[in-house]
Amino acid sequence: MNFALNKPSFKKSIVSLIVAAFTVFIMDVSSQAQSVPSLPSPGTMLTPSASYSPVIIKGITIFPDNPFQFDFIIDDGDDHLQNGAFEKEAIKLVKYFMVSLTMPEDEMWVNLSPYEGDRMIPEKLGYTEIGQNLLEQDYLLKQLTASMMYPETELGSQFWQTVYKKIEDKYGTTDIPMNTFNKVWIIPDKADVYVEENTVYVVNSHLKVLLEEDYLSLESNIGNTKHGMSDSSKDELKKVSEVSSEAIKDVLIPEVEKEVNTGKTFANLRQIYNSLILAAWYKKNLKDSLLSQAYSDKQKIKGVNTENNDLTQQIYNQYLKAFEKGVYDYIREDIDNVSQEVIPRKYFSGGIDNEGITDKVDEVTIKDPLKIKTSELLDTKTVRVILKAFPQLPEPPSDNAMLGEQYSRNQSEFDWKSEKTGIKNILETIKLHNRYIYSEYQEYLRSDINNFSEERLLSLKNEIYSITTMHFGIWGIGTALDSRSAPYFHGNIITALTKTFAELDLNPYAIKYQFITEEDGIKSVKAALERFKPEIWKKYLAYKSAPEDFGKEALQRLKDQIYDIQKANFDIWGLSAVLKASEYPYFNGSYISAL
Repeated sequence: MNFALNKPSFKKSIVSLIVAAFTVFIMDVSSQAQSVPSLPSPGTMLTPSASYSPVIIKGITIFPDNPFQFDFIIDDGDDHLQNGAFEKEAIKLVKYFMVSLTMPEDEMWVNLSPYEGDRMIPEKLGYTEIGQNLLEQDYLLKQLTASMMYPETELGSQFWQTVYKKIEDKYGTTDIPMNTFNKVWIIPDKADVYVEENTVYVVNSHLKVLLEEDYLSLESNIGNTKHGMSDSSKDELKKVSEVSSEAIKDVLIPEVEKEVNTGKTFANLRQIYNSLILAAWYKKNLKDSLLSQAYSDKQKIKGVNTENNDLTQQIYNQYLKAFEKGVYDYIREDIDNVSQEVIPRKYFSGGIDNEGITDKVDEVTIKDPLKIKTSELLDTKTVRVILKAFPQLPEPPSDNAMLGEQYSRNQSEFDWKSEKTGIKNILETIKLHNRYIYSEYQEYLRSDINNFSEERLLSLKNEIYSITTMHFGIWGIGTALDSRSAPYFHGNIITALTKTFAELDLNPYAIKYQFITEEDGIKSVKAALERFKPEIWKKYLAYKSAPEDFGKEALQRLKDQIYDIQKANFDIWGLSAVLKASEYPYFNGSYISAL
């Protein structure tokens, strides 16, 4: 209900009506029909909640040899969800990450406003669960902020006292219609990530709550007798709104920001934020990866969209009802101490904006990496996800919903009759899709071997090792792995790459691990060390070639470096399968035995 009576003679009736109005605000949620079951009914008061940690993605592990595989490190939160309940929540978080990957940063925002119905949410974001959840969080943001102004609470009383004091100091009276029009925004503040090998952890994050004057809302209500503004000029309204905004910033915003970053009400927003952080890091640091080229910022939401496309409009409709009912069109009528006249007052609209998140993500150095692992991962579970975008290989990918257009030539353009033409086809394709490999390889062939540094050669090899059968399929050279069309490659990517780059003496086990025999397992572990721990590998080779020249201290330092390797390294390097004792018993399921 809204009241805008300006004559003192109506004081008694106003007081009784205010009681009725506030009764509406504190009604029992269970007694009201809800348009959106997950949201409180229009007119419901919200209060700050206790600190709460939800199920949340703490980190991801990427796999250079399989760009469509991720390990999501997920904290099970205060509720310690198990089995089906945990899986359901984990799937939701993974979808958050995927949508954050495919949606451009400037499309990751929502804005509930009665005057901007056409600027509520970007169209494709509105078809996803993350977009709809952001709208729900924005609804709660407005409802909570308006509720905090309730003058019968300690915080609301403090807010109003601050407003009255500022108005009286500035204008000598409080007999001014206090119609304040403001937008409350939640934006990324900071995010620190720690990167080790192929795993990135979110170690610190914070969301910031901002306030800005809503001039569009103010313009829409000038002369509106319903809100007590008929006698107020635009300049007067702006001045008063500025004063009230100062009070909101001083008194309310710190409490709203605390709730956003720690309370249960905005736990879902923090889940979304961590997924956004990790997606932003991925897009920034792996922009040349196969997945990024095909998916990042392409708005390909098929497969991660929601079935309920009507929910977005339902949330907006419920917001409009709440606005009309009173939580967002909150009128508080008080008596001016000097004039004894009634003064009506009105509030709120706002939004959530995640644009600019990439600039907020910083990589940090941890003095004690083991400490961050043990503390951050104490209650986490790892969920492996393999994007099934390529149902069959070596055929080209048939599902372009997740990965978009094929980066390929028509396979009929290639001639696979001989090994020479097959190698030429692969090199031409790599020249098109990975200029680094092609140019470095050509430079290696032209250079004196002594002028091509060991580090540079290792970098080139590692880039080649990251090529997978999926790359061949995307690039349109899957036929190279068809033993009938290209029998000289034996249907094997190892053979195809070692023959194509014969001069580089590639390690076949680094291209693709093999675990069938103990010898295979040892060679695969060595290949991983060569690729991911080159400093250890070089010292090991030096010791192996001339142990008598290796001093005791140097040998001990080498051993200490090997002792620092943990099971987590095996997981990150893609060697976790070799530790499955039931399948490969020769290491007894122990990474120590393997080393």
